[in-house]
Amino acid sequence: MITIYVGVDDASDLLELATSTSKQFEEELADPRGTGRIRPPSPLPPLEPSMGAEALALRMIQRIQDTRERFEEWNIHLRSMCPDCPAEGAKPCNRLTGRRRNDAADVAHSYVNLISEALLMLARACGPRLTPIARETLLAALTARNAAIEGDHEAVDEFSRTWLGISHPDRWRDAVEMALLGEWVNNLGRGVLNDPAVADLLRHHAQIEHRHLQPLWERKVNGRRTTLLSQPMGNDLTLQDLVTECRTPETQVLYTEHDSRVAAVLRKLTPDEATVAAKWAETPDISWHQAALAERLPETFGERVRRRLKRLGKQHTEHAQAAATSVAGAS
Repeated sequence: MITIYVGVDDASDLLELATSTSKQFEEELADPRGTGRIRPPSPLPPLEPSMGAEALALRMIQRIQDTRERFEEWNIHLRSMCPDCPAEGAKPCNRLTGRRRNDAADVAHSYVNLISEALLMLARACGPRLTPIARETLLAALTARNAAIEGDHEAVDEFSRTWLGISHPDRWRDAVEMALLGEWVNNLGRGVLNDPAVADLLRHHAQIEHRHLQPLWERKVNGRRTTLLSQPMGNDLTLQDLVTECRTPETQVLYTEHDSRVAAVLRKLTPDEATVAAKWAETPDISWHQAALAERLPETFGERVRRRLKRLGKQHTEHAQAAATSVAGAS
């Protein structure tokens, strides 16, 4: 009489289970041996798929109770299902040859065991649906989300360390809070987020937010970190002082301009005079006095260099003109 169903996944399968079992109760109320009929069942509301698993289980229990009340009057129906029972019902039933069977422990001869078997069948069918699944990660994430709303940083850091595996939660606090306050909760009602998926999703969102919050100079480019020009380098110097080129492109071009006349004049200067002349040439809006002071020379040294350059330039011009006149007269 009892049919064991396995693989009950939703309310429709449970409805089919309850309906088929109830139908068997109704059809088998008539004694197949023709010895009579048990009291008709009490009317019960019909089974509907919209009831849900719990309501269907309760409805099945009501049907079982109704059947039990009818079985208490006569045990004819139960005995009729046992092929080994004598037809008159006066002699004991021996299911196994030479061994008397205990009726109190047999489903076919005891309504108590029959009901127990049916309840076990329903428990096996409904158990996976009615038993809540432990969602430790989800509960921890929702608790941490509420902590982020309330400003409880310690609870957020504990969640980051325990469930996301972040070793320095204080550095990731803002990123984790933004991830917890995101839209991941919208997928909870769809049943698509299990505990591993929740942890992976929050960890991924925290990494994205952490990168957005990270300053540019703390990021890596091709495996190397960038450095600020204001970073101290010692001796009251910064990186900018060491890598910045003070000369403009125009000054560099003028400084390196090749002129045979200039080179001829500069070759006649002493090293200190040449240094002062180069400083004056490469620095705009600077006087000869300032050029000498910049090279740690006396202020009057700059004026002396100016006069000497003027004199050497005049001599070079006169020599060049005389040479040109000699060449022209010879031709």
